[in-house]
Amino acid sequence: MPAATVSPTALLQLTGVRSRNLAVAFAGLLVSCGGSGDALAPEAGNLVADLRVTVNPEGPGGPQRLRRVECAVLGQDAIDPRCRVLGGLEPRDLEPVPRRTACAQVYGGPGTAGVKGELRGVRVSAGFDLTDACEIARWRRNAALLGAPGVGHGGP
Repeated sequence: MPAATVSPTALLQLTGVRSRNLAVAFAGLLVSCGGSGDALAPEAGNLVADLRVTVNPEGPGGPQRLRRVECAVLGQDAIDPRCRVLGGLEPRDLEPVPRRTACAQVYGGPGTAGVKGELRGVRVSAGFDLTDACEIARWRRNAALLGAPGVGHGGP
């Protein structure tokens, strides 16, 4: 059988169609994968928790530990271990100790912390210290976010 001959114009047209199809397929693949490529990084608009946590284990004049907590899901269904341990965290957990609450005068150390951002659709801004038993207990209730009192960030 004689070999088929293809004109240069037909070859260029065929190559152009293949290249265009490949480009369209590649673009579709990129769109379907999302943007970040990080399975643990949630999309900005779908966050249940978007918090900035600052801990000063030695007090305001000491070293500062800062971390960002971004979670699309909290609790056991979360992929990120940091989000898994925050399953029970609610905005009310960050509220200050009510005024006129009788608290034992037990000093827990110079540590301070702050949490700002959004949690479950509610804007939050909370400060923590270890000045008395009520504040120490409040810090401990939020240890998954802050770390153990006087230590800094805990958990994963």
